Amino acid sequence: MILAARGVVGALIFSVTVGFGGGAVASPLGVTRLANPIPKSTAMTPGGAVLAPVAAVRFCMDNVGDCEAGAASAVAMTPTRWAELDSVNRSVNGRIRPRSDAALDTWSLGVVAGDCDDYAVQKRHDLIAHGWPGSALPLAVARLRTGEFHLVVVARTDRGDYVLDNLFDRVMPWQRTGHDWIMRSAPEDLRLWQSIGKSRQLRSLLEGVEPRERKLHADKRYAEISLLHSLAS
Repeated sequence: MILAARGVVGALIFSVTVGFGGGAVASPLGVTRLANPIPKSTAMTPGGAVLAPVAAVRFCMDNVGDCEAGAASAVAMTPTRWAELDSVNRSVNGRIRPRSDAALDTWSLGVVAGDCDDYAVQKRHDLIAHGWPGSALPLAVARLRTGEFHLVVVARTDRGDYVLDNLFDRVMPWQRTGHDWIMRSAPEDLRLWQSIGKSRQLRSLLEGVEPRERKLHADKRYAEISLLHSLAS
């Protein structure tokens, strides 16, 4: 998922509301294999609640197990854990061929060709299979320097947050990617999303809303999309 952008904030909010699609595709870049110590990072600063991408809600309808998370947690970083991040990032980058969605944007597992959102959800799925808790693996939306929107998976650790990106074979601290970070999924539920820090690209649509009301909002969106999904089947 990289969505062509035109620099209009209103268009971005609309795109987030209806899901991501189209645009250019990020191709993996060959990078020399890591031989350095684990780089230092910091934790992303979550902001207020925002509307979840519709594609995220559809993904959770079809992949319930991948969306069950739990209380917020960060994984203790060890050389073994770092090696898992590096291995999964390189493996998925190597086995998925870059290709944009033809029409309706979907986030899919087990594909041989896809765009950035397919890379991201596959990496998250593989890390969960390695024992990583889903609550430590939020998905995050960023804007690239080209103006396109981009999805990645973020690994939350006690050493800070790290990005597994199909643009880089190297796992990187989130603040060193050069991306403009917009929002990420909440630890407890992949259907709940939060703005990141002080991003100017997307302001909170639900500032001041209590967590229970945010959950009800997500449940309503889930039910609406589930109904449309069943009618289209």
